[in-house]
Amino acid sequence: MELAAAGTPFLYFSLGNHFEQNFHVAHRLDQYEAGRKMIFAESEADIIAAAMVDELTKSHRFLPVEANGANRAASMLAELL
Repeated sequence: MELAAAGTPFLYFSLGNHFEQNFHVAHRLDQYEAGRKMIFAESEADIIAAAMVDELTKSHRFLPVEANGANRAASMLAELL
């Protein structure tokens, strides 16, 4: 999420059998239109290199990442106290 928040283009490779990375993280990054998901086992070096060049040379417009999570959490906890 740090790369998405910074507006930095990136590739990411989720662990093969990791539910959270393959579904929740990928879904969240899709919501912010950030990063390119790739499957390591299906990506040879030339494919990864081409994807890197593509991501670094195309125009990006990342959606802003919510940055007030700590304040929201503190407010919710304060209501419980």
